Amino acid sequence: MGKTDSSNSQSVESLQSNISKFPPSTLQNFQILSYLFPSYTSSTSTSPNGPDPSHIESLLAKLSTNTFCPTEPDLTPIAVGVYLTLAMVNHDCDPNCFVLFSGGKAVLRNLKFINEGEE
Repeated sequence: MGKTDSSNSQSVESLQSNISKFPPSTLQNFQILSYLFPSYTSSTSTSPNGPDPSHIESLLAKLSTNTFCPTEPDLTPIAVGVYLTLAMVNHDCDPNCFVLFSGGKAVLRNLKFINEGEE
């Protein structure tokens, strides 16, 4: 997985999953992966049966919802990363800003004027 930012005050667990907004086919893939995942992580789990599949399903939804994809100038993807602080920015499905990657930094830029209190 890509790098995460250095913020200690945020965690993947605190991200929104928006799981109810995924199409059934994506949810089915998450469910299948959530049942396969424990067999690969049983040695690192504190539970004798491995992680709970519903927790893994939620985690997959959170990661899918909150990842960012830096691109080359021609929009060719070069990585996928979870930037926890950036993912926690209050946002909307009608975007008024975008993320620009410059070197190793993610920069949030507005598309229009944003009033105080507006998402």
